[in-house]
Amino acid sequence: MWYFNHIKKISKCINAACTHYGNATERALCSFSVGGGIRSERIPFDSKSKFSAGLLSDGSAYFVGAPEVLLPCCNSALDSAGDAVCIDGVARREIEERQRALSLDACRVLCLAFGDREAFEGAKRGAFGELTLLCLVAIRDPVRRDVLKSVRDCNAAGVGVIMVTGDNPDTALAVARETGIISGVRSLVLTSKELQAMSDGEVL
Repeated sequence: MWYFNHIKKISKCINAACTHYGNATERALCSFSVGGGIRSERIPFDSKSKFSAGLLSDGSAYFVGAPEVLLPCCNSALDSAGDAVCIDGVARREIEERQRALSLDACRVLCLAFGDREAFEGAKRGAFGELTLLCLVAIRDPVRRDVLKSVRDCNAAGVGVIMVTGDNPDTALAVARETGIISGVRSLVLTSKELQAMSDGEVL
């Protein structure tokens, strides 16, 4: 499977490390994939660009971000032996289908990829160049019981509940169904771009 590689096979592809890289999630993911070390420069996560990156001490670059941002830039991926191989059309569809299945299961899916210094510098301008896919990581937060009760109480009182999240639309829809915010076949999911393009009247 292209999207699920063993930690030892991933680790051999990057010689540097990133103990001091980014926030808690980024540090955990970097430690998971390459195991400890120091970054020399960082592009912090931004809600508009939807990715972060670190330039490691050996000149390689590490990327964490939304699959819809990073996957199109990945022209190769690690195979079952941990070697970088070209991503063909069949493999890309498999990766995308797996990513969507995880999102529909209420998982937040992150893409981990790596490149060189040129890719890192290009990312500052929004042009990543060619990246190699390390793996997809699915993070799932169980819904607290009090959330379910709160949503039920609001619905019973005639109060509409609206969820605002930075998650992928598929993930947002799955979480909304799981928490009871929406039910049945009717649903409305808007991206930030779609919401910004609406007038106040349309929103109301």
